[in-house]
Amino acid sequence: MRLHLINTEMSDEWSMLSGAYEDVLLSRFQPLYNFIANLILKHITSNPQKKKLRLLDYGTGPGEPLLTIVKLLKDNGIENIQYEGMDSSSGMIALAQQRLIDFQIDLNHSDSITNLEAYDFIVSSLVLPYISNKNQLLQEFYQHLTNGGLLITCHWSKASQVAFLSILKRVILFMTNNQQSVEGNLEDDWSFSCANEELTRNLYEQQGFRIQNWLCFKLSMSFPDIRTFLSFARIAPWFNDENLYLKAESEAKRILTEEHGKNFFENKSFQLENDAVIIIATKN
Repeated sequence: MRLHLINTEMSDEWSMLSGAYEDVLLSRFQPLYNFIANLILKHITSNPQKKKLRLLDYGTGPGEPLLTIVKLLKDNGIENIQYEGMDSSSGMIALAQQRLIDFQIDLNHSDSITNLEAYDFIVSSLVLPYISNKNQLLQEFYQHLTNGGLLITCHWSKASQVAFLSILKRVILFMTNNQQSVEGNLEDDWSFSCANEELTRNLYEQQGFRIQNWLCFKLSMSFPDIRTFLSFARIAPWFNDENLYLKAESEAKRILTEEHGKNFFENKSFQLENDAVIIIATKN
């Protein structure tokens, strides 16, 4: 989700955004994490095994996806799992260490699976579209997934179906270029890069995966006001300058009013609908 708020490498920007990510987005992503955790629970309970299972959360961010999985499985008496988390952002890993401090979980600051372990589950939430070499990452997943194991990934489909992110990016572009942008211009933005279903299936199949299920997940996100919404971009210089912030808020309000039918005369709070795709795959 490269936003270009500052001039840094992507992993560095994620480190600087980690606090805002935790404050603004984590709770709003929780329904998606819950759904994925329940998919794993359902698979384990329908295929009970006595052996020790291994689960990797690739791109674990501040650890909430992994924490959700661990808590749900433990609450249902499933203890035979070893968990690992991995993220390229040191800031995100630091938050994950705090969040998962009560559990014995290996957390690694890396973007590559360098060990020789095989995993029964590899989970990756909202990561794959932002990887420059998707073939290489999927190849790593394939090499480290056990026969019969599950790869569960989720991502946004396209800009027009990710309201919260497309509006944020358009406001940021407006504050950078002083020009209004339209949603359609974001379809070519690489941070939204998600091929259509046919091309995505081909990408997985080229690496030897068989897609078991392709699920569409509706994610509603509520915000109490525009400032909370824009606070995800609080590391941007304009957020803490009163005059510049009012300019950014005005542009956000314009988009929300004109294109999403929000009425800020009646209510400061608003809700945005987003569509995520969840892919469940196994090795052929």
